[in-house]
Amino acid sequence: MNRSRTSVLIVFILGGAAISSLALWKFRPVAAKTVPARILPTVEFETVQRQDYKVQVRSQGIVEAVTESTLAAEVPGRVARVSPVFLAGERFQTGDILLEIDASNYQAALAESQAALQEARLALETEKARGDQARRDWEKLGRGGPPTDLVLRIPHRESAAARLAAAEAALRKAEHDLERCEVRAPYTGRIIATHTDVGDYITSGSALADIYASRLLEARLPVSLDDYLFLQPPSATGGPPVQLSAPVAGSEYRWPATIVRSEGAIERTTRSIGLVARLDPDAQEHDPQQLLRPGLFVQARIEGVTFPNVVRIPRRALRNDSQVLVIDAADQLRFREVSIRWRDPSDVVISEGLQEGERLCVTFLAGVTEGMQVVPIPSKPNAAPSDS
Repeated sequence: MNRSRTSVLIVFILGGAAISSLALWKFRPVAAKTVPARILPTVEFETVQRQDYKVQVRSQGIVEAVTESTLAAEVPGRVARVSPVFLAGERFQTGDILLEIDASNYQAALAESQAALQEARLALETEKARGDQARRDWEKLGRGGPPTDLVLRIPHRESAAARLAAAEAALRKAEHDLERCEVRAPYTGRIIATHTDVGDYITSGSALADIYASRLLEARLPVSLDDYLFLQPPSATGGPPVQLSAPVAGSEYRWPATIVRSEGAIERTTRSIGLVARLDPDAQEHDPQQLLRPGLFVQARIEGVTFPNVVRIPRRALRNDSQVLVIDAADQLRFREVSIRWRDPSDVVISEGLQEGERLCVTFLAGVTEGMQVVPIPSKPNAAPSDS
């Protein structure tokens, strides 16, 4: 009896389990099937426009003075006075007295030369009078025959004339020596360094100061031979204009200049040629910060030839050195071979391969395939390169 009850209970339990399992399977939740959305890369584009493009060759160099001199003493003596501008870095004008040498000895020498000149003039006039008297005496005596030069005192007169010429030369030297006691600025400029001061005894030829002409500044700008071919060579009427700049403290200071000459030899190691840019003489007058001086490192943009009817594209749009990506009407990418006429760090100039109005992809994409679908958006002006 107990065995029968146990069997019935087991069958009942198994049946209930089977019914429960069947119900759970029949009424199970069904997951919804969704197709994942296709994500297309977003790229920026620029519309191709043909235009004339003026080449700008970039270079860099250091500003140097065209005229740099060492002031030297022409006469010996003790330094009696120096000008307030006789200091390193100070400016001076043409003719300014920068230093004075004690002139007492030279004033005395000038007085002696003046006295000697008067004596020489007196001696010459005396000899002329004696010669005239000798001629009259010869004629009165009536000895016949012409008088000799010695009788007429011609050698004496010539000797007196020579002594007068020497006295005049000595006076001019004394006046010149006295003038040389004042050391004057030969041009408008600035002082680099001084080598003497009040109380020093200097000899003839002693270095007094190093100076340079502030209105004549140049910068040597090396350019490659490839870039040099796109520049107008300097001529007697002038060369291509140059814009010099110096980034300092977050600001960019600029000065105009002109290429005035090129160096006579090509640099063998770098295969470059040096151009010399002459700054505007008035550039320092418009430089309130006084940055423009020898030793300043500057960057340069030299104007070159003009390419007609070309396409300028940003350098980041160039792929594999001669390819670009063009977006067709179906928003698909197409590879395009182009002919490059010019390139610099920011721009590439295309002469052939692009048509007016086409959309040029300027976004860098990795793993691009022909016909790849994209979402194009216009590029923002001066936008930084974007990656997708």
